[in-house]
Amino acid sequence: MKGTLLFCSLLCWFICKSQTIGLSEIEVEKRFNQIALKNLENESFKEVNTLYQYSVSKNYKTGILKGLIAIQQYYLGKGDYTKALNYGEKAKENALKLDDNNALSNIYMYNGTTFAMLDMHKKSKTSLNIAVQYAEKIDNTIDKNIQLSRIYTTFAGLSEGEDLNDSIVYYSKKSLEFIESIPKHKLNKLQESNYYNMLISQYLNMGSIYTHFIKPPNFEKAEFYYSKALSLSTTQPEYFKENALFAYFTIGHFYFQKKEYQKSIMYFEKTLVEEKMNTDLDRRLATYDNLKNIYDSIKDVSKQNKYLKLYSNLNDSLLRIKNKSIITHLDKQNYYLQSEVSNLRKDILWFCLAAIIIVFSIGAYFYKRNRTLRIKYDILINKLENQEITSTKRINANSNEAYVNSNIPLHKEDNIIKKIEAFENSEKFLRKNITLPYISHLLNINPRYLSITINKIKNKNFNDYINELRIKYIIDKLYNNPLYREYKISYLAEECGYSSHQVFITAFRKETGMTPSYFIKQLSIKQRIKD
Repeated sequence: MKGTLLFCSLLCWFICKSQTIGLSEIEVEKRFNQIALKNLENESFKEVNTLYQYSVSKNYKTGILKGLIAIQQYYLGKGDYTKALNYGEKAKENALKLDDNNALSNIYMYNGTTFAMLDMHKKSKTSLNIAVQYAEKIDNTIDKNIQLSRIYTTFAGLSEGEDLNDSIVYYSKKSLEFIESIPKHKLNKLQESNYYNMLISQYLNMGSIYTHFIKPPNFEKAEFYYSKALSLSTTQPEYFKENALFAYFTIGHFYFQKKEYQKSIMYFEKTLVEEKMNTDLDRRLATYDNLKNIYDSIKDVSKQNKYLKLYSNLNDSLLRIKNKSIITHLDKQNYYLQSEVSNLRKDILWFCLAAIIIVFSIGAYFYKRNRTLRIKYDILINKLENQEITSTKRINANSNEAYVNSNIPLHKEDNIIKKIEAFENSEKFLRKNITLPYISHLLNINPRYLSITINKIKNKNFNDYINELRIKYIIDKLYNNPLYREYKISYLAEECGYSSHQVFITAFRKETGMTPSYFIKQLSIKQRIKD
């Protein structure tokens, strides 16, 4: 069986390979354009990859560029955003060398879509704005307007993700303006396909906008645009056919919202007819669900039960298919795993032993850490309960040789200490961006004397001294006033004079050995136990 699969894979590769042999660069470009006329599914992607590899082997610069953009688009559609961005970067390098504005606009547009899917909205907007700049440099007016229409549609989608309804309306209208300004009689086949697909999509988008994003909904305007989309089913059936399933479903849902139930039924039935030719089981399920709800609204129990049964059966089938796929996938995995079990057992054993050691090491680390934090917390609480506040008494000068020869007279030093005590009681240390010169001026003390005295009585430099006062202040507030425990860390930081909550957290940890969050949590637990 495996041999047969290998043979088939090689045969498919050989056929694709043989079809590219002898193609000129212009012929490769035409093949890429033909692929662009249809959806980039797995089969089309195989051909894209073959053409790309062939272009690389022949050094066809245009073929390489078109291949890279198509691969970028494919991975974007598949949700592999890392690969989409990687191929986008490669494509951009080649497009810049060729000075291809159309290609560069496409690359940045796909990048913008990728960033939007990753919720990186700022980067998305930047990429889309660059896409607009390159689009405006495109020489062919038709290609330029089609491209600008596509970009502004992407902008509208990005705005929808940010719930910016006004922007959705603005960008959608702008997109429609560009596509409607194109002269239809001058289109080549690729342009014609892009034009009508964009036109139909934009009419449907405008209908949805006036139904869902304009408050209150403007059903008259919505119906106007839905009618314009439907008119193309007779004038341009070839292109409408590609969008028919989505169009009928969207319009059916519109009339359901409008409570014109018979029209809604008609378009949902057309959806089901279209779905038989272009299978989309999820769309069929949603259509059954809508029809079930419509017949419930008009009290047609018989039809309601009919679509309820269809919905239930299909939903069960889809769940079975999904479960079967999972089971099949697991069976395949099991087959390959069994063949490797004997080689993996030893590795797994060592891995388990290593994991156990790591888990125990981590556990021991956190146990020790939590125990240390708890000890520090208990010491701090004990000090608070016993009102042990560090005083500003002069320490023995001999304990710090650097200050023995400070040349500050004793009576002057006592006066400075009294002023420092008054400063501490005034809470002026809570002032933001406080400095030694500021306090020196405030207390009318020589800056050098003030610095020496603080070092002498506190055994700390000026910054550490201010941090100590601020942290003691906020600890006292947290301990004595439960309301403070409800405040955010950023508010507590501001309350005690810090402009940054991160600087506050660092200072708190340095003074207490724990974070403010830990201290607050332990106080709250203690309060609950007491209550």
